[in-house]
Amino acid sequence: MTSPFQNVIIQNPTLDYVEQINKTVYDQAVLLQPTISYMNAYALMPTDNSGAIVVGADIQFPRVSSTSVTDIVPITTSSFRLGPIGVYDVYYQVGITDVSGAQLVVTINNIQQPFTVSGTVGTNMIIGRSIITTTTVNSVLTVRNPTGNARSITVATSLGGANAVSAQLIITRLR
Repeated sequence: MTSPFQNVIIQNPTLDYVEQINKTVYDQAVLLQPTISYMNAYALMPTDNSGAIVVGADIQFPRVSSTSVTDIVPITTSSFRLGPIGVYDVYYQVGITDVSGAQLVVTINNIQQPFTVSGTVGTNMIIGRSIITTTTVNSVLTVRNPTGNARSITVATSLGGANAVSAQLIITRLR
């Protein structure tokens, strides 16, 4: 038998060795797999997120521009079901017009994920990106004005021009 990793002939390989080769080939194939699924949800201001986002409330992303399958789907205008247990790349951007600044956080099953907090001072875009591992089937993801913050935030209707601004949420299942 020839090893797939070397130009060496192996005489009478043991079953353990063959299983180890098969596992290594499988592990490498999994790493080379294309993206399993994705979804791009967005909001258009001033129609969406027209009021203040109070502390503990979620940003709305009521529109879906593209999706690959049914693994990642909207439940409400602000919550999204991550079907399979897996590793997800979560990216969001939201324009904010609060002079004092603001923060946003990703929640999984209504639990704030502290390592995902992003913020800005003044009128600006808040951009966040995190790798999240889910441990339960059908986990629910939101982007929230974190509890513990002092005030509501206002989503920008336009930044830098006359055109409406969009907020984006892109979720990609990596494994």
